[in-house]
Amino acid sequence: TTVSGHALELVKTPRFWLFFAAMFLAGGGEFCLTFWVSSFIQLDYSASALMGGLGTAFFAGGMIVGRMVSGFLVSQEKLRHLVVGCAVAGTLLGLFPPLLSADMIWILFGLLFFLGIATGPFWPSIQSYCVDRVKGDSTMIFILLSCAGVPGCGFFAWLMGVVGDRWGLRDSFFLVPACYAGLGLLIAYDWCVLRRERQRK
Repeated sequence: TTVSGHALELVKTPRFWLFFAAMFLAGGGEFCLTFWVSSFIQLDYSASALMGGLGTAFFAGGMIVGRMVSGFLVSQEKLRHLVVGCAVAGTLLGLFPPLLSADMIWILFGLLFFLGIATGPFWPSIQSYCVDRVKGDSTMIFILLSCAGVPGCGFFAWLMGVVGDRWGLRDSFFLVPACYAGLGLLIAYDWCVLRRERQRK
């Protein structure tokens, strides 16, 4: 009963759904790259499975760096700056992979590494920032937001397949910057709401 009460309290809070949507998009952008980049490298760059796996490893390595460095250096009150900044960086960087030619695979690997740096902080930072902005049980917030990120992974991985079948896998990678741009706009909107709340006080 207690756990259900915590969950019900959150789902009745409109602001919680903003962060729910942000996590859905964060999961989508991250998993589009994690799931599809190896196939993209093998099919569009005529590369080996080893090179496809190496591309995924570059992205994963960037995520490790981004998550650890942001965890050490960024304070709790600066999380909104971190998320919006990473969303802007991810949006801009995400525009380039579909535009590279087949002889630029090492440039692609570099882009994937920096995309990983931009992507890494999203999940923990959005969850932690939501705890500051939404009144409710913190454990339940982390659980429910994780439940938003995972469907985002599945939905956008599927959507990339649909777009890839219709217009080509290369064009489907534009979904990545679209996810990050939407995520940045949601957190920026909440940031504006927070500033208005502080001005009223």
